[in-house]
Parts: sequence; structure tokens; C-alpha cells
Amino acid sequence: MKKISKQAVRGKAVSSVLAALRIENLSPGEYVIGGLNACMRDQETTANLLKEVKRRHATLRQH
Repeated sequence: MKKISKQAVRGKAVSSVLAALRIENLSPGEYVIGGLNACMRDQETTANLLKEVKRRHATLRQH
């Protein structure tokens, strides 16, 4: 059985993010592109990038 490299796993995660954006007819901003490139270089995780994007762009709802 062929072993999948960590870089291949990171590449698949980044591809999934971009595919989800395309499905929603969205395009990633400069910040997201930089973050995804950092994910590919193993300098960032997709989970941390998602958390940071939500922190920067999602509005908090007060109940």
C-alpha cells in the first residue's frame, strides 16, 4: 500500500477549500491565498487559517 505524504494531505486540504469556494461562486482574497500558501509550506494549518478568517470576517451576534 502506498503511503501518502504529509504534503499530499496538505495539498488535498487546500484543494478542498478552493473547491468549496468555487461551488459557492466565491474567490479567495489575498489574505486567504497567502494563508493557503503557508498551509502548503507547512507553516500554518487549515484549521488555524479558518479560525483566523472567521475571527477577522465573521460578525459576532449578541443574544
